[in-house]
Amino acid sequence: MTSDEGMVWAQEARDALEQVAYRINENYDVSVEELQGLPNYERIPAEVRRTIEDVTSPDERRLLGKVFKTLGENQEYLGINLGGILAY
Repeated sequence: MTSDEGMVWAQEARDALEQVAYRINENYDVSVEELQGLPNYERIPAEVRRTIEDVTSPDERRLLGKVFKTLGENQEYLGINLGGILAY
């Protein structure tokens, strides 16, 4: 994989993670199957996908949504770029 391909792969993973954050915040009862069907979901690292898929109750999903929002709001402090997650 070239450096450019790696950057594209990483961006696709970030985009998929943004969609996961959006779906969870939009509907805490979203199914794992619906999340798995999102574009480029498989680009999210496997350990992260497993963790997301293990969070199934509405209360856990609310907490996960809050974590996504907090990460998006504090990305400059954490040295990460989660792009549009802040909007969700």
